Amino acid sequence: MRKVSKIVSLYLKDDTAEAEIHRASLKFLKTAVSFLSEENLKAGDLMDSLLTHGIFALPEHKRTKHLADIRKLLGKLLKKLGPFFVKKQTPPKHVALIDYIERARRKRANKTKRIKLLALLGKDVN
Repeated sequence: MRKVSKIVSLYLKDDTAEAEIHRASLKFLKTAVSFLSEENLKAGDLMDSLLTHGIFALPEHKRTKHLADIRKLLGKLLKKLGPFFVKKQTPPKHVALIDYIERARRKRANKTKRIKLLALLGKDVN
């Protein structure tokens, strides 16, 4: 699975590829991240090829076109590996995107906890 993920991340580097290929590659990588264990993701150069030479190697106009898919993929990586590891592997130029995704994830989690707590107390959610 790791070898296949590396090969698919190479498709992201291809500037001449159609948008459908980039989108399919991102969707496959999102699914692969779900199935790979934390050790497999951290081991070797998979994260380097996935982030530095994969997602963030896309040209700016293609990256913005697939930003929702990239955010979902990065969200899965953040959930599985933690923000510190992902930030360490991310190029400095793109750390702000990682911070944004992590902050949004924490806000959603806090909102859910707040709603559950208010429901337990019997108070109105609004």
